[in-house]
Amino acid sequence: LRGGESIFYFRVAPRYLIFIGHLLLGENDTLIALVWVSLGFAAALYLGARFADRYSGLQNCLVGIFVSFICLIFIGDQTIVAFGFFVSSEYPTWLTLFALSAYLLSPKPEHRTWPIALMAGLLASMVQFRPNSVFVALALLPLLLSRKVQRENSKLAALQISSAITTFLIIVALSLIHNLFYGANFVIFTPAPSSDNYYFRVEDLLSSDGVGAALARIWTQLASLMYWRLPNDPSQHPLPGRQP
Repeated sequence: LRGGESIFYFRVAPRYLIFIGHLLLGENDTLIALVWVSLGFAAALYLGARFADRYSGLQNCLVGIFVSFICLIFIGDQTIVAFGFFVSSEYPTWLTLFALSAYLLSPKPEHRTWPIALMAGLLASMVQFRPNSVFVALALLPLLLSRKVQRENSKLAALQISSAITTFLIIVALSLIHNLFYGANFVIFTPAPSSDNYYFRVEDLLSSDGVGAALARIWTQLASLMYWRLPNDPSQHPLPGRQP
């Protein structure tokens, strides 16, 4: 459970995913990679099938074929396949988005609690794979609840909403819980093994030269945490003397 570090830096969930893959399939990285890539293609086809199955008729069948075609082009790209082979953090995030999108295509409310809690958990897991997907997760959680909660039964609706939100918050907080327990540090997400990339004190903001400087400092730290890049960002260019 410690995951090799008292305080997690970089993206957390892939290390546990790789461990589970080795536990189930042995030290066969090629087989694990093939399983991941196959899941990616299956998720793309399933999403297209859900579009085609939403309504009857030739038009929706064509929509399903078109969606499948677009998704297969994306998931079959050489770079994307490489992400799958390396079990990089992006690939599980995309699979989760495909699965959740397919689930949300059905407007029928759920009469059970666990499917909504499970989907909320999967949505929160994206944040552990890619911290910069936190805003996507926060945007999709209300959509999940609005489409799937059973409004006709207020007691069931309250149970579904509370279960989904609780599951979501617990999974989002897993890195924080780990860092508090093993490292005794209040660190939610960290993009790199340097606290300067994500941490600043309130005193630093108060000592800044005006509101503009304080906002610029906050933006810099937030951009570092979320992996945002602006045009002509020096970090996107090769180092001097290096060939691209």
